[in-house]
Amino acid sequence: MLLSPPDCQRQNRQNPMTAKECWMWIVQGESGGNWKAASELVAWTLRAWEVYLEMPADQAGRMWGWNGWAKPNWEARQAVELVWERPLTESSYQFMWYGGYCKRLGSAADVRLWRSTGAWGDPYMTIPNPTYPQFSLNCYLGTKWKH
Repeated sequence: MLLSPPDCQRQNRQNPMTAKECWMWIVQGESGGNWKAASELVAWTLRAWEVYLEMPADQAGRMWGWNGWAKPNWEARQAVELVWERPLTESSYQFMWYGGYCKRLGSAADVRLWRSTGAWGDPYMTIPNPTYPQFSLNCYLGTKWKH
């Protein structure tokens, strides 16, 4: 089941999702699920956006560019539990310790499109998908360096 609400709280006005549930839907949709490394990168990226870009967790959604939505599996739920309200110094991505974050995440197909339009060049890092290389997750670096 795919959703595309403007934000998680408006997805179902009678029984709105919590911010944590919203993140789980985003992590599943953006990472594709069943791939721990990608799920964790998406979750840590959400956390970095919350800290560095002051994105309230309960307003994560399309207005922030999170367009992937899918019912979360165990892995997506675990990734969000791992990072929820944790300091970025606990991230396995050292660039997040010092103000770095993934400004944009995308598949190999996204990278080709972004390069062809001149929107983005080479990604900062890539997490190869062991089964489907075309779905490898690419991170374009944004920074809000700490002083």
